[in-house]
Amino acid sequence: MVVITLDRFWKIVHPIHHRKYYRPWMLTVGLILPWLNGVAVDLLPALGTSRIINGRCYPLMFWPIVFMRKVCSFNFIAIRLDTHLLSIEDKKEEKTLRGTYKAAFSPKRG
Repeated sequence: MVVITLDRFWKIVHPIHHRKYYRPWMLTVGLILPWLNGVAVDLLPALGTSRIINGRCYPLMFWPIVFMRKVCSFNFIAIRLDTHLLSIEDKKEEKTLRGTYKAAFSPKRG
């Protein structure tokens, strides 16, 4: 949904740029990449390292090599932390823009 929304936004807000640079394969790649990333980062490690013992599922508990566990843990933390930091940066930028807008358009007192 996000990729389609961004595509529509691009098409409406920047129509000339969209017509000049858009190719049909771009939307397809944008729709497929998040699914491939989800399978590679979340599903495959979960399938290979989870066990059901006495009716209880123990996800990501049985790693064949300790190094694999460290790499997957690092990737998981890095991806989540990067997403969180980007969110924080967006909030800081939004506050800065609001302050600039207020300074530029507020009535001058003199």
